[in-house]
Amino acid sequence: MNKKQQWIVALLCTAGVAHAQDFRCKVDQIISAAPLSAQAQTFLNQSYLGKEFTVERRTGQMAGVLKILSPVATQVIDMGDKENGFKMVATMRKEQGLGAASAVYALVINTFDEAARKPFMFTNNATAYVGSCTNF
Repeated sequence: MNKKQQWIVALLCTAGVAHAQDFRCKVDQIISAAPLSAQAQTFLNQSYLGKEFTVERRTGQMAGVLKILSPVATQVIDMGDKENGFKMVATMRKEQGLGAASAVYALVINTFDEAARKPFMFTNNATAYVGSCTNF
């Protein structure tokens, strides 16, 4: 393989790795569709604000302060690029969990944002967690 071919292979490998980079995210804000009691808001703020979680870009699996506690698999709808954001969803029917409730989860990371920190929104039913993510 000549130098030019080696350079092209290295460039292609680097581009593939960059696209597959995972995310490290930090929660900056919590929003609920319904008003929360002061006690509930304080609990959420203490539990999540300023805390981090990671997202595996290929599978959508989350670890850290925010994660999907569901027996169902996450579905990556879009891995994200310079035009579309990363999108992951997961749903759980009442009978799939402990029988207590159903759940809908969604994560969107604006990978197309030119800033180093990409805005995200994670929803767990009617509660949204907002912040920013970086690639790692």
